[in-house]
Amino acid sequence: MNMLANINGRILPLAQANIPITDHGLLYGYGLFITVRAYKGHLFLIDDHLQKLRIGLQELGIELAGGVKRLELEMKATLKANQMRNGAVRLTITAGDNGWMKSNKPYSNPSFIIFTRKLSSRSDSPNKVVTVLNTPFYAPKVAYKTLSRLAFMLGKKEQRSKKANEGLFLTENGAVAEGISSNIFIVRRRALITPPASIGIIPGVTRRFVMALAQKNGYEVKEQLLNLKDLANVDEVFLTNATQQICPVIRIDDMIRLNAGPITAHLQQQYQLYTSSLRSTDKLSYNQNGKELQ
Repeated sequence: MNMLANINGRILPLAQANIPITDHGLLYGYGLFITVRAYKGHLFLIDDHLQKLRIGLQELGIELAGGVKRLELEMKATLKANQMRNGAVRLTITAGDNGWMKSNKPYSNPSFIIFTRKLSSRSDSPNKVVTVLNTPFYAPKVAYKTLSRLAFMLGKKEQRSKKANEGLFLTENGAVAEGISSNIFIVRRRALITPPASIGIIPGVTRRFVMALAQKNGYEVKEQLLNLKDLANVDEVFLTNATQQICPVIRIDDMIRLNAGPITAHLQQQYQLYTSSLRSTDKLSYNQNGKELQ
């Protein structure tokens, strides 16, 4: 079956899905996107993804007619058109066709683009070989994914040249930041540690869910600065993102070699309990002290 895409509510073959060449998402990278995993037709953590999208659109001054809630129905319609119940759904919102010149006005005619990729219903979380990137970490200080992806694409090019399947960015001060398409956690003595959002990482929806899930299962969770020396003194390392969930790290360059550990495996198992029903981490978002996770 040929893949179908959704452009502004129109379902059509992927090869025919296009936007005007003067769309500011294309000309200037002005827009944003989310990727949501579907399990048995359920869009996992969809409320959290849409809330992040809502904030991003507001900050960028992109006015989407009908708001973001309608996009859940459009994503489900795209899955249905592709006869797909298990897969990844990519939703992109561009600033829209606004001519050649940059605009000082709010963008009131954006476009949305939805397409899908088939995945299985089970966990697809491969072991990761990670390389520390020399590519500079560009942090735009926003909590959502924009269409300006040059730093990430250059990182991907470097990662591939080093025969790794994920790259790890460092800040200009040498702090561990994030993967090209993931957030990083280390495990040390039953405590999970992840870099704080304040250093400019994109704090993913999956990252937040895993933090809450870990606390619910009795693990300590901390956000703190990490450096490369910290990575050499760990029990386990794993990465998180929406499509691959929780991925064990088995090697970081020649610095460390690890086996997939028991805490990572436990969290992977617990993760699967919620994939077909949970809409938001808010259902899990309080620890034993009643403190809300950010």
